Amino acid sequence: LKSIILDGNPMRSLRRDIIARGTQGILKYLRSRLTEQQLAEVQATLGDVKQINNSKHEDAIKQAEIRASSTLDLSERKLQLVPREEFTAAEASGISRLVLRKNFLENIPAGTNTLAATLIELDLSLNRLRKLDDVLNSLSGYFTFMIIPNNSPFQVLNLQGNRLENLPVEIYALTQLRELNISLNRFTQLPQCIYDLISLEVLIANDNTIETLDAKSLQRLPVLSCLDVSNNNINKVPSELGLLKLRALKLEGNTFKIPRPNILAKGTTAVLEYLKERITS
Repeated sequence: LKSIILDGNPMRSLRRDIIARGTQGILKYLRSRLTEQQLAEVQATLGDVKQINNSKHEDAIKQAEIRASSTLDLSERKLQLVPREEFTAAEASGISRLVLRKNFLENIPAGTNTLAATLIELDLSLNRLRKLDDVLNSLSGYFTFMIIPNNSPFQVLNLQGNRLENLPVEIYALTQLRELNISLNRFTQLPQCIYDLISLEVLIANDNTIETLDAKSLQRLPVLSCLDVSNNNINKVPSELGLLKLRALKLEGNTFKIPRPNILAKGTTAVLEYLKERITS
């Protein structure tokens, strides 16, 4: 206490001269009357209260940080599972970004579905994901929610650096997805479900073992502007690729011989023109 006023009360245990000493004098006198056991009990209680207050303070700070950045960042925590309370705090803040990179996750955390109404970006890069199919049921309708046209803001999915060999067909339901990163996985071809992502603008699939490109299927992506398939095992570049309206095309580090390295070095526009000319010739 900073101030205690006891004047005018019919107390016999506190002499007037003690009351006259002021707050600190009164407190000192009262403490002197406690037994060692009573003093220990009081100190223990105060310690518990302080710990609770500190915990509440830390939670409040964390909640404020999440709300200010609109991001729940749990990167590099060696997580195999994400505690449910993390999603509770994130849902209350209406976050738009969930970052779970560089953990030990083998599945998409089940609590992710609680964020479906506001989530724009999900970063699951550098984990241990092998299959996404196994978690669709546990997501309690996460992808089902996405199937409602224009009802989900979800736009960016980063699966870089996992152990994926394919994607579930349910991915097509992400109708607003603009950017998909599946680099550094184990894909031998671009998954068929990708060609149904009508809003996809950026497809990053470098450093896999992709062997072929299906140019006609890629033409089904009306707004695709960036395609990165560098460092794969592509042995032939289809000329029809030149019909795509790409701003960025990365083909380096594959096994094909045409286009030659000097053409690739000229950049995307030159490569697309070269491929287009080969169609007419």
